[in-house]
Order: sequence, then structure tokens, then C-alpha cells
Amino acid sequence: MEACTGWRFVVEELQAAGWHADLAEPAETASWRGPKRRAKTDRTDAQLLRELLEQHRLPQAWTPPAYLLERLRKTLVDERPAWQQRLHAGLFHHGLPCPDHALLTRATRGWLEQVTLPQASRLQVATALRQLDQLDLELDPLERWLRAFARRQPGCRA
Repeated sequence: MEACTGWRFVVEELQAAGWHADLAEPAETASWRGPKRRAKTDRTDAQLLRELLEQHRLPQAWTPPAYLLERLRKTLVDERPAWQQRLHAGLFHHGLPCPDHALLTRATRGWLEQVTLPQASRLQVATALRQLDQLDLELDPLERWLRAFARRQPGCRA
């Protein structure tokens, strides 16, 4: 299969069932397809991938092992304290209370938007909030994947 949206779920399910999945790199596979003469279909894609695999010419996509995703998660989690500190520094300098990121509710964010701060501090607080939000966006799918992975591991279930 091509390494496109949803590939990890399919590969993991195949592996859990005892099958091996070959993952094709989409851009390189497209070059083997050649110029389009007609609409691409799942059937023509499957035929091309099968033929390339049989001929040992399938451009393989790299599948990161689970430990790399765990390391990525740790890296992202480790960034959070630095951004929390920047948020706190932007407020503390002006004698304002420093909300914990876990408590950054809509009400707290509304309060932060209303607080009068010098432009430099306002930029520091806004940047820290955006970075914390982005970390949450990046961490969410990793957390879900790792929880699902752990549920399938006998040692984790024990």
C-alpha cells in the first residue's frame, strides 16, 4: 500500500494479524505510474503496486518504529515547561498571577486577553500560548497512538 493518510492504522492491524505490509513511497510510486492517460483507480493502483513489488522495484517508505514515536512524544512534553516559564515570565514581570497551563480555561484566556501589558510582554504571552496550544495539537495523536499500542501489549495491560 502507499504511505498515505491512514497507513499506520492499516499496517498495524495487518501486523497484529501476523501479516507483513510493504509500504510504498507515494511520490516515487507516482513516477512509476507515468503520465496519466485516464483516471487513477484503486484497482490500477493495486495492480501497479503488486507489479512493482513482484519485480523488486517498489519504492519503500520508511516506517518509524514505536520507540521513535515515544521519543518524539517525550521531546514535545519536555518543551512544555520552557513555554510555561516564558508565559509566567511575561506575566510575573508585571506582578500578575501566573496561571498553570493545565488551568488555561477559556475564562483564564479571556482574562489574559484583557490584562494590560506592554507590547513586548503581550507578544511573549501570546507566543507562549500559541506554542502550548501547538504542543497539545502535536501530542494528541501521539498520545492516542501510544495508548492504543499499549492496550495491545501484554506487559502494558498487566
